[in-house]
Amino acid sequence: MPKKIKTFKQSILSLLALLTLVFANVTLRVAPFGVSTALAASNVALGKPYTSSVAASASYPDTNGVELTDGIYGPPNGSYLDPQWQGRSIFGGYNQTINLGSSYSVTEIMTNFLADCCGIALPSAVSYAYSTDGTNFTNLGNAVAQPAVGKTTKFKLTLGTPVTAQYVKMTVTGDWWLFEDEMEVWANTGPTNTPTRTNTPAPPTNTPTHTNTPTNPTNTPTRTNTPVGPTNTPTSTPTRTNTPVAGCGSGNLALGKSYTSSVAANASYPDTGGIELTNGVYGPSTYTDAKWQGRADIGSYFQTVDLGQSCSVNQIFTNFLQDTAVAIIWPDTVSFAYSTDGTNFTSLGNATPQTPNGSFKKYQWTGTAVTGRYIRMTVSDCCGWVFEDEMEVIGSGGPTATPTRTNTPTGPTATPGGNNTNVWEGSFFQPYLTNSWTATNFATEFQYMKDVKMDHVIWQWTVDSLPSRKWTYYPTTMAGFTQTNSYDAVGTSLAQAQAKGLKVWLGLNWTDDWWSHYANDNVWLTNEFTISKNAAQELWNRYGAQYGSTIAGFYLTMEMDNVNFQTQTTQDRMIAVYSDTANYIHANTGKPVMVAPFFNSSTGQNATAYANMWGYIITNAALDVVAVQDGIGVGHATVANIGSWLSPLRNSIKAARPSTQFWSDLETMNPDFTPAAVSRVIDQLNAEKAYVDKFTTFSFNHYDSPQQGQTANYNTWKAYTDVH
Repeated sequence: MPKKIKTFKQSILSLLALLTLVFANVTLRVAPFGVSTALAASNVALGKPYTSSVAASASYPDTNGVELTDGIYGPPNGSYLDPQWQGRSIFGGYNQTINLGSSYSVTEIMTNFLADCCGIALPSAVSYAYSTDGTNFTNLGNAVAQPAVGKTTKFKLTLGTPVTAQYVKMTVTGDWWLFEDEMEVWANTGPTNTPTRTNTPAPPTNTPTHTNTPTNPTNTPTRTNTPVGPTNTPTSTPTRTNTPVAGCGSGNLALGKSYTSSVAANASYPDTGGIELTNGVYGPSTYTDAKWQGRADIGSYFQTVDLGQSCSVNQIFTNFLQDTAVAIIWPDTVSFAYSTDGTNFTSLGNATPQTPNGSFKKYQWTGTAVTGRYIRMTVSDCCGWVFEDEMEVIGSGGPTATPTRTNTPTGPTATPGGNNTNVWEGSFFQPYLTNSWTATNFATEFQYMKDVKMDHVIWQWTVDSLPSRKWTYYPTTMAGFTQTNSYDAVGTSLAQAQAKGLKVWLGLNWTDDWWSHYANDNVWLTNEFTISKNAAQELWNRYGAQYGSTIAGFYLTMEMDNVNFQTQTTQDRMIAVYSDTANYIHANTGKPVMVAPFFNSSTGQNATAYANMWGYIITNAALDVVAVQDGIGVGHATVANIGSWLSPLRNSIKAARPSTQFWSDLETMNPDFTPAAVSRVIDQLNAEKAYVDKFTTFSFNHYDSPQQGQTANYNTWKAYTDVH
C-alpha cells in the first residue's frame, strides 16, 4: 500500500496504497486460537460456503472463496501479506453471509481482524444477524472486541439464549483497509471433531501479491494511511515570457463558465443555480443526488457554453448517468459544434461513447484543434430520462499558448514570508479520503489548514498504476487508465486551494507493486517512472494554464528506505529514474520535484551510511525537495534519536546541492494509527527544527482535522499555532 494511508502511500493500500511496516521473515504458522472446551459446542461454520457483498481486493484476495471459513488463521504477529488474510478498502461497510447447511442452535459468533500498518485498522463496528431462510434476518446486535493477540483482535458476540439459524450474516463497518481471516459460528451440537492443528496448513502458493513477502525488514513507508508529505510550496515559480490568459490554455476551459440550455431541466431534477454543467463537480451513481440535472422525453436539446474568449480546443466530453430501473438511459447520440460569434456554428460531428464506468458514460470528441468561443452540445434520445452532470472543454494550448520559461527553477525557494519551523506548514493526504468529498469539503478543509498557518497540501498520488487498477482521480486520456471517482477531485481541489491561497503538490503514480519490486527489476522501474512523466504532463496540460500558480510542484511517490537500496546497482537505478523524471518535469512544467524517503533506525544502514547515500543521489539527480519521513509516528525513530539522523542527512544533501530543500515529513499518529497527542508532536517539532527547512505532516488531514472528528486535537493545535 502506498506510503501513508493505504500505502502507505500511496497508500494504505495504496492511504491503498500500504506500507509503514517492517516486514519480518516469518515462516512460522500458528494454529487458530484454541477450541473452547467450555462451550461444549463446535464451530459449525467450518468449511461452509458464504457470500460477500463486496469482493476482497485483487491484491489481498479471498483465494478460492474459502478463506473466511477454512479454519486457517493468519499469524497474529505476522504481516498483512500473509495469504490467510483477505483485505478490502472500504468507506462504509460490507456484509458476509454463511450458509450453515442446516439449522443449528447458535450460541456464539466471532470473527478475527488485523490491525497493521498502511491504513489497516480494526472495524469501527461488527454486528451479526441470523435467519432460517436466508432472506429474513433478525439482528443479534454488535460484537464485543476481545483483548488483542499480537496484531489481531476477535469481535465476539456471546448469546445469552441460543437462536436457531441456518444463515448467519456479519456486517462490518469501517474506513480504509479491513483485513479478516476467519469467522466462527459455535452451536450446541456436541463435539463435531473439530481438528486441532499443531501446524496450520501452508498458504496457497498462487495467491496474488502474497507470494514474495520481503524477507528482511522492508521498512515500508511509515504511514499506512495518512499522507505525510512536504508541506512547503515553492514561492518562486519560473518566470514566463507569456502568461496564459485566464480561460485558455490546456486545462478544462469550461470550468465555471456560463451556458444556456434550449430545454430547462425538470423541476424535480433541476440545474441548481444554472451552474451544474460546468462547476467541476461530478455526481455519484444515485440519480437523486443534486449534482445531476435531468430531462424526460424531450427528443433532443442543446446547451451552449461561453468560454469568454476564443480558445484553441481539441477535446470535449460530457458525462451521463444510466439507471434503467427508473428509465434513466444514456443518450442515443451526443454531438458538438463550435462558433466564434455564438450564431454560426460548425459541426464537429457525433461524439464517441466511451467505455462505461459503472453507471457513468462519457461522450467524447477528440480531434485537430479548432478555435471557438462558444461550444454547443446537442443531445438526442428517443425516450426516457437523460441525466447529465458535467461537460468539459479541453484546450490545446491554442491562442494562449502554455508559458515558455526563460528560466527552469533549480529548486523551490522559501515560501512567501519564509518558513516557520515552529509549526507544520502542510500535509499529505491520500486520495481515498476525498472519494465522497464535494467542493465544500475541500474548501472547509483548506480553511482549517489556513487557520493553523499551513500553506500547502500534497496529493500523495493522483494515479494508481497497479495493473489490476490503473485508475486516476481526474479525467484522463492516458492509454489503459480510467477515472475511478465520479468527479474531478484534482481539479476541484485546485480550484478551492486557489480560492484559499494554498499551494498544491500533485503526487504522480503509485503502485503497491513497489513493495515487491523496489529497484530490483529495472524494466519494471523504468516503466513506472515513464508513467510518472506521462501523468505529470497530463496534469500540467489539463490544469497548468488555469492553476499554474497554485500547483506547487510534483511528488514522486516511490519511497526509498535504508534497507532495500544498499547496493550501488539499486542506487544507480534510482538515480537514473529520478534524474530523468525530474529533468522532464523541470523542462516541461517549470515546477520543482519532491521525494519523501524513510528510514528505520533499528535496522539497515546507519545514519551515516544513509546520509551518504542521499548525498550521492542528490549529487546526480536534480531533486528539489527531500521531505524525509521522521518515523516517530510508526516507531522507526524517537524524539531522542531523530536529531542524530536528520543532522547528517541535512549536511550531506546541502553539500551535494545547496538549493535542495530539506524538509521533515512529521508523523502525527501513533504506532496504532490513532492521532498523536499534540504535546508529542510539539516535542517532535522542537527536536527537529534545527535541522530542517520546513515541516509537512503525515497527516493533518487524516489524523488532526475536524472533518475527521478530531476537533479537540485541532483546537489544541490551533491554540499553539496562534502564539507561534
